[in-house]
Amino acid sequence: MKLSKVLNLYTKEDVNEFLKSVGSKDLSNPYITDMDIKGTWRFVGDNEQNASTIDVLENGEKGIIERLTNGIDAVLERKRSELDIVSAKEAIDIVKKAFPKYYNHYSALISGHKSGNRSYDANNAVTLAVNDGSKKISPTFDIIDMGTGLRGVDFPKSILSLHGGNKVKKSTSYLIGAFGQGGSTSLAFAYATMIISKYKNDYFFTLVMKTHLADYKNHAYVYLVDDNKIIKLENDIGKSEELRYLDDFIKESSGTLVRMVDLEITKRYRERDIAKPRMLGDYFNIELFGTPLPIQMIENREYFKEETKHHQNRYVYGTKLKLQTWKKNVNDNYSGYIEIVHKDHTYKIDFYTILPSKQEEWINDNKCRENYEMFNIHEKPIFFTVNGQYINGEYFTKLANRGLSYLKYRLLVHIDLDLLGNEKYRFFTTDRSRIKDSDLTSGFIDKVVKELSENKLLNEINDQIAQMSIDKGLDDEALEELKNDVKNAYEEFLHPKKKKTFFNPNANPKPEPSDESFNDYIEDIIISNKKEEYYRDESIRIILKTEAYKYVNESAEIKAYIDGKEKYIDNKAIMNGRIQYIIDDLKPGEYKLHFIYFYDTNMLQSNNYVFTVLNEKNEIEPKGTKNDLDIHIDNVNESELIVSVAKDIEKKQINIKLCLTHPLLEEFYVGKKENDMAEFKSRIAKPICLIALYMGELYDDLNPEKQNKLIQSFVATLEKEF
Repeated sequence: MKLSKVLNLYTKEDVNEFLKSVGSKDLSNPYITDMDIKGTWRFVGDNEQNASTIDVLENGEKGIIERLTNGIDAVLERKRSELDIVSAKEAIDIVKKAFPKYYNHYSALISGHKSGNRSYDANNAVTLAVNDGSKKISPTFDIIDMGTGLRGVDFPKSILSLHGGNKVKKSTSYLIGAFGQGGSTSLAFAYATMIISKYKNDYFFTLVMKTHLADYKNHAYVYLVDDNKIIKLENDIGKSEELRYLDDFIKESSGTLVRMVDLEITKRYRERDIAKPRMLGDYFNIELFGTPLPIQMIENREYFKEETKHHQNRYVYGTKLKLQTWKKNVNDNYSGYIEIVHKDHTYKIDFYTILPSKQEEWINDNKCRENYEMFNIHEKPIFFTVNGQYINGEYFTKLANRGLSYLKYRLLVHIDLDLLGNEKYRFFTTDRSRIKDSDLTSGFIDKVVKELSENKLLNEINDQIAQMSIDKGLDDEALEELKNDVKNAYEEFLHPKKKKTFFNPNANPKPEPSDESFNDYIEDIIISNKKEEYYRDESIRIILKTEAYKYVNESAEIKAYIDGKEKYIDNKAIMNGRIQYIIDDLKPGEYKLHFIYFYDTNMLQSNNYVFTVLNEKNEIEPKGTKNDLDIHIDNVNESELIVSVAKDIEKKQINIKLCLTHPLLEEFYVGKKENDMAEFKSRIAKPICLIALYMGELYDDLNPEKQNKLIQSFVATLEKEF
């Protein structure tokens, strides 16, 4: 079998055609039995019940991590053997001798004497390449290491075994994969997994797939063999031939290529270039927090080539180094460490305050989250590492309950369990899903949280952000929406069309709820309007829900179509989770509106919204006409009154000064997170403006103290309702 033939298997279709060409039975056939595959396929781990061991991971990207750690360990083993290193206790002991240039730079970064990551002589030790699979939703991943390589006879007891390695031995404590689930766990998420290992210039190959044999209750994972043996490949590729990222692997005397064909990964990680912020690169950085070797990342997918052609040499260095080099995002003034003593062990625990470079954005939860996820894509700010790998962590709740509620998406706490020696493996359950309830762990997290909550630096920055949140009024977008809502509601109150509109203190449209999470991609677009009729003189407000962050909506190419023809809408407001369009130039008639979101070479279409524009104006009583009032609202930070109203009857102008940062309102903000506080301010703004307008002279005749007391009491009532 030719090496060139198997190197071209990138998709499901490629694999199926290849299997036909070698005379393999169709593994998807529901009537196939174990006798049908005997001699050409073997069970992974020589265990026909291997599915229970392999199907343990939550997602495909976790499987990539397992393969990457295996690749790093293979490189460490090779260098330890070649350099005859006999006393290595940690991975870095081998890196120091095997990759001296990289080690020296790494050490300088950790000590703060240098900035900027460089891979130097470790540039191609481990490579991750993402290629086009059968579909955009299932890319194909290659993981290549320049490690020891494997002979064919060694496959069953190593790379195709079920936890059959020796990584838990004290003599191999330098290996980082000792606390992993095992590389075999990645098999569950790929249509097929191709393994090519090179040992002393000989190539050995197999293909792993899932099958459900007719005579078994459950599915199983099998690998391709020839007469029960791993297949040896004939190298038909000349050394001068260009194979792009595979060229180094072909030229090396040993190494391993694991290709996961059509791998299922979480949607957020497959929609953008691998190295974009908060994409797979940042996921790998936190999962491999203290990786001893850099990992080269290569984006080969066709629809990302244009944006990546000038940025091919990108690396995962681990968040540990990132915290040292991205100083514009890490605020050293509020970072440091705490120490706790637990069960006769002293733990030095580092904490980092992650903040946007612009101070005015410190109170913006969405901006902080965008910034934070470049260091930690998990929801857990307190996290543990073993052998430099992210294991698990604690959610923010305990920190919030101890008074640090303003540091969500701003605080990163690292607990390194390596100081426990072999006891570190007793800290978590086998699947790493939670901390064990044992003498070693009992009360540990509570001590950590208590010490953090009493830390002077963290309390100082928490209080600073809290005060900034209280001092902030409405942003321009919310203020403009408030003006329109108050104007419409008050004019309707003055000039009801048929019957008086009852006062509803709730804003319309409803503000974005604080617990709503937004995506950094658009998965669906939905027109949420329910109204079916509009008057010909009425502006039509269309709300298009995207569930994406504002910055994503701003850059998205979304076009409107009315009755099948493109309609350019210039008047629009872009927000988190939605886009608002205003249409005011339609003639009477029935219309069908939909939107199309164009991305890459694909498009996503919204639902159809059918509405009618009536051939009549919005009639009102003779007292006046709608839109003859000019209402202005000023958002002020300091004022004697919470709400003040000034009317110019002749000019039909009303000026409202709104002070949402008034000291009498602070009691309602205490304890609320920034998003909750912003939402609360948005929800009370319209009602308190309208109550002052609706009361008219009754409100105007009150002295300032009574006006404030009235508004304060009204807000207290609103808070209970909300």
